[in-house]
Amino acid sequence: RHVVKALIAESPDTTVVVIDCVTAPFAPTVELRIADCCSLSELSRALAGVACVIQCTGLVDTRSGPFHEPIIRRANVEVIEHIIDACLSEGVQRLVALSSASALSD
Repeated sequence: RHVVKALIAESPDTTVVVIDCVTAPFAPTVELRIADCCSLSELSRALAGVACVIQCTGLVDTRSGPFHEPIIRRANVEVIEHIIDACLSEGVQRLVALSSASALSD
């Protein structure tokens, strides 16, 4: 939300597109596209016509253990791979990736 607010404040004439798996209230100037980040085809459809992606997905595990590792890996590795692949297939010009130093335990 902070990134969206900053983009709107900095460039009010630019169309900001938010891709999320749930609907959430944003400013009226924000276009919301619903997509599952685990689905390459949904991401590709959602990224159609987008020039720049600021990737803010990720999950930090505060409860280590074998049960949580596949979930953490999916959120922090596989989803990012899908985002990169969707950006490439849709001709997105720029990808800004945000992450956490504790995204993976290794």
